[in-house]
Amino acid sequence: MKKVNVQWLLSGNANTLEQLRSSNLASIRMRAALSMDINDAKLKVKPTIDLTINKDTNVLGIGKLTLISDPQQSKKWLGIIRKHKSKGGKVFLDYTDNHFRESNKNNEIYKAYKEILYESNYVVASSHYLENAITKQIDIPAITIEDPLEVEVRQPKKNLQKTPTGLWFGHASNLNYLLRFLQVEFKPSTKIKILVMSNLFPFPDELIKGLEASISPKIELSILPWNLNDMVLAASVSDFSIIPCGIGDERKEGVSSNRLITSLALGLPSFADTPSSYAEFTDFYTPLNTESIEMFLTNPNLFLEKTLSSQALIKKRYTKEKIKNDWKHFMTNII
Repeated sequence: MKKVNVQWLLSGNANTLEQLRSSNLASIRMRAALSMDINDAKLKVKPTIDLTINKDTNVLGIGKLTLISDPQQSKKWLGIIRKHKSKGGKVFLDYTDNHFRESNKNNEIYKAYKEILYESNYVVASSHYLENAITKQIDIPAITIEDPLEVEVRQPKKNLQKTPTGLWFGHASNLNYLLRFLQVEFKPSTKIKILVMSNLFPFPDELIKGLEASISPKIELSILPWNLNDMVLAASVSDFSIIPCGIGDERKEGVSSNRLITSLALGLPSFADTPSSYAEFTDFYTPLNTESIEMFLTNPNLFLEKTLSSQALIKKRYTKEKIKNDWKHFMTNII
C-alpha cells in the first residue's frame, strides 16, 4: 500500500504541533492537530509551513477559511490546491460551519468555500447535518468525523455554589449569541454569577459598559481568558453551563456538539439552544431559558440524571482514540 502523506492548509500562524494543539480554533485544535497525532507507518500528517507543499505530499486537507485577517487567503489556497491536483494529488475539505446557506450566497466566504469545494475530492464534516448540507450542493464523497472530548469526565456536583454560578466558554465568533441571551432573554429572580471564557480578552471597555447597562442587575459577570486548563478549573467552581448558539442563524445550523459534550463531560447540567445537530442529545440537556435555569437552582437533583446518562455515551463515542481512528481510516483510504 502506498504511504499517505497529508498536509493541512490551516489559518493562523501556528506551525508546530504544540501550537496547533493549543489553538483557540476548535477546528484546528480538535481536528487537524488530532490527526497529526496518529501513529501509523503508512500515514504521515503535518501542517503546511509558509504555504509550501512538500514533494512527497499526496493529500491536502483544507481547514477553516478566515478571510477577515487575509482577504486573499482563498485565492492563495486555490492556487496551491490546483497545482497539487495537477500533479495527481487528492484534496479533502474539512467542513465545520454551515457556509452553504441561502442567506450567504452573496458573501465572499460562500464563494470562496464553493470554489474550494468544487476542487475537492472528498469532504469531512463535523456533523451529520453538515454532511447532508454538502451532499445536497454537490455529488461528492462525504463522511462525518465528530470532534473529540478534550477533558476528563467528571461527576456532577450535588451542592450549588454559595452564589449559583454558570459557565459559558467559546470562540469570540460566538459571543454575540451569549450577549443577546444575557441582554434580552435572561432575567433571573435571584443573584447569579456567569463566568465568560473566550479568546477575546480583555473585553473592550465599551462592550463591558454596554453589558453592565443592559443586563439584569442580578447577574454578576466574570470575564476570563480561555485556555483548556483554566476552563476545567472554572467548571469545578460552576454549577451549570449555558450554550446559546444562534437559533435562527443558518450559519450555526449543524454546529458541532463539542461545547455541549464538553460541558456534560465536566459534570455540568447544560442549558442550550436547540440547533438541528443537537437533536440526538435532547435527553441529555435542557432548552436554554430563564425558567429552566431557575427550576435547576430550586431543585438541581432533577437535572443530575440527564448529565450522568450523557456521560456513558460520551465515554464510548468521543474519546480521542476513537476519533483518531476515524481520521486514520479516512486518510489511509483516500488514495
